[in-house]
Amino acid sequence: MNPAFSIATFNLFNFVEPPLAYYDAENIYDATQWQRKCDWTRDRLIEMAPDIIGFQEVFSAAPLAALCEAQGLSHWALAPGPEEQDFIRCKPRVALASRYPIVETATVQPNPELVKALGLAQPFHFSRQPLKVRLHVPGFSDVRVIVVHLKSPRAAWQPGERPLIADEELDQRVATPVLGRWASALQRSAEAAMLCLDLMNDQLRDPLPSVILGDFNGDLGSDLLTLLQGGEEDAYRLQDAHDLALYQGDRDPTHYWGANGSVLDHILLSAQFNAGFGQSLAQVDEVVVWDRHLRFNDAEQDRMASDHAPVLARISVRI
Repeated sequence: MNPAFSIATFNLFNFVEPPLAYYDAENIYDATQWQRKCDWTRDRLIEMAPDIIGFQEVFSAAPLAALCEAQGLSHWALAPGPEEQDFIRCKPRVALASRYPIVETATVQPNPELVKALGLAQPFHFSRQPLKVRLHVPGFSDVRVIVVHLKSPRAAWQPGERPLIADEELDQRVATPVLGRWASALQRSAEAAMLCLDLMNDQLRDPLPSVILGDFNGDLGSDLLTLLQGGEEDAYRLQDAHDLALYQGDRDPTHYWGANGSVLDHILLSAQFNAGFGQSLAQVDEVVVWDRHLRFNDAEQDRMASDHAPVLARISVRI
């Protein structure tokens, strides 16, 4: 039997250990809430049993690393970020845990020439620094994994922070929500462009089975994100794991706003995972969206659940 492994992405939703707060002084878990948060996260790790998993919204890295270690995910990497001194934390990071050894850890840096070509303000920064990790999967290959959390759709500035029209009430009620969200969309699109170019350059220098996974805060079919999949050149093209899966069930939402569901969390794979590619090394057997807590929320069991569904791709090696 050929080797098999699984890759997952998991937005934890404000994973922050008390007495730290997230975004506001009132957002502090009590001891019971924090224990439930950790227990719920642990149970999802047990349920999914991923071999490689990327996380978003990590404020407290040490307790998450401990949860992963207990499930055999003993290899750990955390994206760099500013050291926040205040007890109110506003800069979540992405992270990765793996059963397989980490060969190298790096970050995705904005390309200066692309920054100029896109007419972006300099210096350009990702809203949340992506994490790039090279892993060795025994019986398969080294694998490049990039964990991302792209800019959210929320307005890029607060009401009153950037007055754009003379009528203050209209500015705060209309201009900021509309134009602030537009600015966020432009940032998200620019981040996707930087990721696309970075991976192209990596694949040119050192072709590897590669994965970009995380919370993209948008549908891959949108004008802002569709080009992230890299066009028609197979060797440099990324494809949605769901579209590559031999078993394709319904495309379930990974996040809900009220009654409206959206697919925000994705696993994108390079051509080496495409069974139809001439130089394929692996195939996607299935993609599972772990969404019970979103569709059938248990008020007791899921009280401290994430507002996203984890996504997991099961992969079989073909070599």
